[in-house]
Amino acid sequence: MGDGWLLSQPPPTDCRCRDIAPVVASIHDGARMATPPVSRLRRLTILAAILGLVLAMLSRGVAYAAATYYVSPNGNDSAAGTSASPWRTIQKAASTLQPGQTAIVAAGNYGERVRVKSSGTRANPITLQVVSGADAQLRGFDLSGSYWVLNGFDISTQTNGNEGYGVYVTGSASNDTIENNYIHELCHEGIFMDPTVSYISVLNNSIWRAEMAGVLADGKYDLIQGNEVSGTQQYPSRAGGIYSGCTIGEGADADGFRFFGQHQVFRSNYAHDVYTALPTNPDPHTDCFQTWGSPAMQVDDILIERNICRWPVASTTVDCSSAMIEGKEGPVGTITFRNNQLSNMRQGINVGQKAAELKIYNNTWDHITEQAILFNDSRSSADEIINNIFYDVGYSGDSYAAVPDGSPSPRFQSNDFYMPGGASVGTYPSVEPSISVAPMFVNYGDSTSAGADFHLQPSSGLKGAGVTIPTVTDDFYGTSRVGSAYSVGAAQ
Repeated sequence: MGDGWLLSQPPPTDCRCRDIAPVVASIHDGARMATPPVSRLRRLTILAAILGLVLAMLSRGVAYAAATYYVSPNGNDSAAGTSASPWRTIQKAASTLQPGQTAIVAAGNYGERVRVKSSGTRANPITLQVVSGADAQLRGFDLSGSYWVLNGFDISTQTNGNEGYGVYVTGSASNDTIENNYIHELCHEGIFMDPTVSYISVLNNSIWRAEMAGVLADGKYDLIQGNEVSGTQQYPSRAGGIYSGCTIGEGADADGFRFFGQHQVFRSNYAHDVYTALPTNPDPHTDCFQTWGSPAMQVDDILIERNICRWPVASTTVDCSSAMIEGKEGPVGTITFRNNQLSNMRQGINVGQKAAELKIYNNTWDHITEQAILFNDSRSSADEIINNIFYDVGYSGDSYAAVPDGSPSPRFQSNDFYMPGGASVGTYPSVEPSISVAPMFVNYGDSTSAGADFHLQPSSGLKGAGVTIPTVTDDFYGTSRVGSAYSVGAAQ
């Protein structure tokens, strides 16, 4: 019958299930059947076993064969979906595949937006996979099913509303993986999640010229890892051409990543080259990471680690920063930044109202015009800023950190604040505890930190000069910190 046939076939037509009813009736009629013949007992035992097996199969659901199907622009959706007779559309595959099955998608422009509604299982996910090295183009995915893998697609769309996202993750979607896709030139975000989703993995995607942000993560227990975001646009429609129909979103901006929800991890991502003073980006407040809270749930337990963010211009007239953390639309709980490399921007982490606790451990900042840590609201000792390098920070006379007058002080410990050539460090608007040691990076890079290697040379005075932080077990490069004295900065 071709690929994908059921592993569990219907019972054979000569099944004697019709004999079960009279036998059971005989059992209940003790007056007529006190001692059944031996042959009747044997038949009863066999039929009872068959009935138990059928009921067990029904209770567990039907098992599908782990088949592989094929999709090609030259195919036909009425075909068998085999390599010799492929389907024509990706939607046909998304609507047909069962748990454990895969569709291999050939190169071509499919011109469709695919709705993924069914679900796989933890043991048997469903996979849509582009042929290795091929370019399979489509207008994106609306993903509401669970246990799917979307791998290797070229996604671009210039529509509005929910279909304007490269991948829209919605409904009760969970345990889905979106990986190795090129998502570009959009009217809205590259990947957008609703608060109702969970356990979404966004891995190794390249996102160029999305609007607002490359990835907006929401819901619970999402992993955003290994992605590259660049060229985010504030007003795509101002570029004309393919973007001419894009509507202007409320609060238009141009960020790398946005986060809401709880228990999210952002790891080993790279955000860069979001330019200002362009027709599409006249005045964005560009952040590597941003949240403003949410009415859906408290934003809490967010881990941001091993990321690189480097903006193209560091100036007091260009509004770009490492992060903006505030609770305008709902309270924000604990946010942890550790082992990140953050370079060439106006400010570092800008902390506003209703943000509870910031844990800022073992990061390296380089070439920051103003403060790297800017608290705009009253703080407490629950905030911890420990083992960070602030190199060439506040070169317009600012300190590496700013705490409001009269506010309780966060915990500052073992932070290095050093200016190139040993120049005097800034003091505005407050002076926080620090050491001042030349970090002796392996390579300082150019004036924008391009080409920098933030490993510490063996003779650096920052090697082993930090304090032990039990939750920081390794460094930016994956080198273990455990068992040796902690170094300051992102590299052990």
